[in-house]
Amino acid sequence: MTAHGDRGPGPDAPITIQRLEDALDRLAEAIVFMGDDGMKFLPIFRRVENELAELKRRHEEMAAILERVKRSRHRREGLPS
Repeated sequence: MTAHGDRGPGPDAPITIQRLEDALDRLAEAIVFMGDDGMKFLPIFRRVENELAELKRRHEEMAAILERVKRSRHRREGLPS
């Protein structure tokens, strides 16, 4: 249990891939539960999906950058990459 009970992390918690995945799961459940009225939440669902894709892309870019730095350092030090 978190400091906020069953509600999950507080509003100041960092946005993570897991938090966005969890939000999409809950939103999908709500949309299905609401039937046709759930359609009005599709723009929010799309927005969160886009935010998730962007966050994953940034994580992949950082991983590639870190790998490049590692290879560069190995080359400078004469180590195999």
